[in-house]
Amino acid sequence: MGSLTKRQKEQKKYNLPELSMTAEQEKYYHYCINNNIRISPIGISDTPGKWYIGISTPDNYRKIYKSKHIYDRDQVWNAMFEMCKYYYDKK
Repeated sequence: MGSLTKRQKEQKKYNLPELSMTAEQEKYYHYCINNNIRISPIGISDTPGKWYIGISTPDNYRKIYKSKHIYDRDQVWNAMFEMCKYYYDKK
């Protein structure tokens, strides 16, 4: 009862991993939220298990800039927090 089926295991590797933040990452993330800078993973529909990082800034909030790099589930949250830190450091 506690084991996953083959399909569930396959599906799990395509889902985003659970989010856990350090105190520093939380500070960077909340800075972006409070300054209307939206940063979030964007799934790639034809490549399951891969994400871009999307950024929307207050000056043109309808335009979403996608990262040049593609991230997998082990990299996506760290990449997002690095981008949050970039905007935090720019202040």
